[in-house]
Amino acid sequence: MFSQSRLYAVLSLCVCMLSCLARAEVPEMNFTFNHSDHLQGWKYTKGTSVSHHNGYVQLDSSHWDCKLYRMVTLPAGHYNIYGEGSGDINVYLRTADFNGPKLPGINLSHPENWRTDYRDFSIPAGRYAIVIKVAGPKNQARIKWLKVETAPQPEGSQDPIPTPQELGKYRPDPSMVRGMMIGTNLTADDYQTLQDWGVNVVRVQFHPHRYILKSPDDFWGNGWPELLKHLETQVKLARDHGIKAVIDLHNPITFGKFGDRDQWDDPNFEANMIRGWQDIVTHLKPLRDHIWAYELWNEPLDRSQLPWAPRQWRGLAIKLVKAIRRIDDQSWIVYGPGPGGMWRGIEHLKPLPDKRIIYTFHWYSPGSFTHQGVYVKADTDLTVANQSINNHYPGENDSNGGMAYWDKAKLQSHLQPIVAFEKKWNVPIFIGEFSVVRWAPVPDGANWLNDSIDLFEQNNWSWTYHAFREWPGWSLEHPSGPESFWYPGVDNKVLMTKAEKQTDRAEVVKRYLQRNKQ
Repeated sequence: MFSQSRLYAVLSLCVCMLSCLARAEVPEMNFTFNHSDHLQGWKYTKGTSVSHHNGYVQLDSSHWDCKLYRMVTLPAGHYNIYGEGSGDINVYLRTADFNGPKLPGINLSHPENWRTDYRDFSIPAGRYAIVIKVAGPKNQARIKWLKVETAPQPEGSQDPIPTPQELGKYRPDPSMVRGMMIGTNLTADDYQTLQDWGVNVVRVQFHPHRYILKSPDDFWGNGWPELLKHLETQVKLARDHGIKAVIDLHNPITFGKFGDRDQWDDPNFEANMIRGWQDIVTHLKPLRDHIWAYELWNEPLDRSQLPWAPRQWRGLAIKLVKAIRRIDDQSWIVYGPGPGGMWRGIEHLKPLPDKRIIYTFHWYSPGSFTHQGVYVKADTDLTVANQSINNHYPGENDSNGGMAYWDKAKLQSHLQPIVAFEKKWNVPIFIGEFSVVRWAPVPDGANWLNDSIDLFEQNNWSWTYHAFREWPGWSLEHPSGPESFWYPGVDNKVLMTKAEKQTDRAEVVKRYLQRNKQ
């Protein structure tokens, strides 16, 4: 028999060997590109020109899928990816067969300067490709160094994620709603119109950043109380007409620039967001029965991290949920993963650690159809401006940089990641915005609306059309068709004059709103 001391020695040796083996499973992944020999082990796709320079490698692309890549085997775990690059460059991991979705990566793009970035991610054990991709055809990407290493789990990751069975206990709650995103200052007459249309929910957008810009030194003492009173007024008007409200934080509470990395550099950003939401929930608590949900942040975005969602957002969202729950443990909370309103952030998404979360996405696909002519600049020559409109649906439209035929089947395929997420986790979905600009060809705009809403309805998703009595370009009450095309510099009468009779787009949306009365 082994003595106790010998048994302890053997066990210690086994533990040491296992620890060494575990460490050996994680390869050294610190890549530099300051010498041509450092490209050994890397491969590149056809059409990618690779050249070595002093301290970096440059990739020149001739088409959309030009990349440098390297295969690695990784154990399950949480990792960080770091790098330094410039040009038009994205770096990410993907399953080795290149068929699965891209893992969240880093955007190192800058036209002139070198830029660093990092992102954390979790993966199961498997074979992966580390990809350095040129963003777009006939572009350049430059990379100095790249590093992948194991990382500690992020804050909040230890909070248990509800199981699909736990989340399913609440279904079909919250009740399905259909309605409108609204302008910021609706009156009782406006709400009466919404009630007549059949609306049972409004998405009430509010803009603290506008108030901050007006009076940054006295925002909390003056602008913020005014904004809370405004929210209370809108919720009460909705209540008086049998309509519930989604409280939509349409831009974040930051005293700096938002939509870019500057918002994360604001040392008080997190504290301001937490304070803001606790004030909102406290102020509106007497009206809780008339609030469908609180939406944490409309279209969370950091342009410097595109095409991925802001890496800081999930952790902040978890803190906001916890802050709200200290005041209100019953109301539903709306969470959009980003980036912006796109569904891209749903890839690899796990639910937040709370059982009463609604997951939201915005729907404007294909953008070359829904937003045709929207971005024409002031005083553009009319002949040039007209080249941006008359895009058709069904028809050929831009699709991730290339042209594709878009019809209802194509719309359905693009919604499939949301369908898969909903079915996997048994969670409610809210399409918080969708629209087509009013000067899309007739009847194409109405056809796109009909196909889109029908797909929402098939999946029992709640939805709010964008928008009611806000910018007239999205209005159902203003004329349809290219004849109503407006851009800055054109007579505002074209934009502001309402239609003499119901538009084809209004007829479609109102028809679906009538289902609220069934």
